[in-house]
Amino acid sequence: SNLLLNQTTSILIIAYTGPAALALFARPRSLVLHINTLVSKMAMTLTPTTSSLQSTNNTKEIRELLITSVRYSFYIVLPIVLVLVVFGDALMQLWMGPRYANGLIPAILAIGYLAVFVQTPALNILAGLNAHGRAGIARFIASVFSAGLTVLVLGYFKWGIAGVAVAITLPLTIMNVFYLPLLIRQRVGLDVRQYFLS
Repeated sequence: SNLLLNQTTSILIIAYTGPAALALFARPRSLVLHINTLVSKMAMTLTPTTSSLQSTNNTKEIRELLITSVRYSFYIVLPIVLVLVVFGDALMQLWMGPRYANGLIPAILAIGYLAVFVQTPALNILAGLNAHGRAGIARFIASVFSAGLTVLVLGYFKWGIAGVAVAITLPLTIMNVFYLPLLIRQRVGLDVRQYFLS
C-alpha cells in the first residue's frame, strides 16, 4: 500500500503539475516518512512479544502492551510533528535551500500522518496476533482512496501540492482513527473509548 501510494502520487504530481512540483513535495514527504521509519523500527519488537504473550493466553498483558506502546509512540511522535508544524519552513530552507522553504507541506503531512505513526505499534501487535490481514487490506483501500483523491485534487480542484498532502493523508487518518480501534476491540477485547482515553 505504501509503494502504491508513494509511486502513484509521484506520477500524478508529474503528470498534472510537472517535475518541479514533485521536488517541492518529495522533500517534505521524505522528511516526514523518516518519522515512520523511526517508529516502525522501535515497534518491530512488539510482534514477537505479542506472539509470546498469545501463546500463554495472556490477553490482559497484550492489552497493557498495546496501550503502553501506543501511548509511548504518541509521546515520541508528537514533539517531532510539532517541530515540523512550527519550524517546517526553516528546516526545509536549511536542508534544501530557500526555493524549498514552504512550511505548509511539511505541516500538513506531519499532522496528516500523526495517526499513522501513533498506530504503528498497534499494527505490529496485530501482526503478533496473526490478525493483521484486515488492517493490511484497510490500509490498501485507504491508499487507493488517497490516489483517487489526488486525481480529484490535481485534475478537478487544481489545489496543487498542498491539496495532494491533504488527499494522501486524509484516508489514512480515517482508517487509523476509526477502523483500526474497532479491529483492536475485536481481537483484544479492548473498548474503543478506553483505548483512546488510556
